[in-house]
Amino acid sequence: MKPLDKNITALTWHPAKGNRHELRVSDDIYAELHRHSIFGSLTTGEIHFCKYSFKRMGFFKPYITVRQDKSETDLAVQRKARRGEEELRFTDDTVFVWKATKEKKKEKGYYDSKGNLLVGFIPKHGLMKSSCEIRLTPSAAAFPQIPLLLMVGWYHLILENDDEIAAMTSVIATVSCL
Repeated sequence: MKPLDKNITALTWHPAKGNRHELRVSDDIYAELHRHSIFGSLTTGEIHFCKYSFKRMGFFKPYITVRQDKSETDLAVQRKARRGEEELRFTDDTVFVWKATKEKKKEKGYYDSKGNLLVGFIPKHGLMKSSCEIRLTPSAAAFPQIPLLLMVGWYHLILENDDEIAAMTSVIATVSCL
């Protein structure tokens, strides 16, 4: 895996074999996510020799935990905040806001505490495969957490897509039984 260069402004998450996704620019791989089961939310990620685990917790108030691989301590937690926004809060109290980048679109992004967009995610979901274009703004270079945000954001979008597919499937099953 290659280290993330501060001059890169566009990357893409691509599906790979075995419940894996790769963050790429052309043929160069910068990060990887591996979902351990399609029925669970545990996912591990690696970016330039740093390994993390991601897991959705909670039922009525779901949230995402981020841990360094094989650690029992949360490095960061992403929870619902207000008006459809979520906050990714690190243990050092650094906070990034996750919200839609454009109205009525599925594009989302992480914003800094001043409201500046740092990373934009433009997902392209299908029933069997999903990909996502990533746009890094110039101000993203100032934040060492950006590599981790690239993984957490895509993980979040994968879970959202899974939830939408499950909801559609249950509606179709209910209607077909009528």
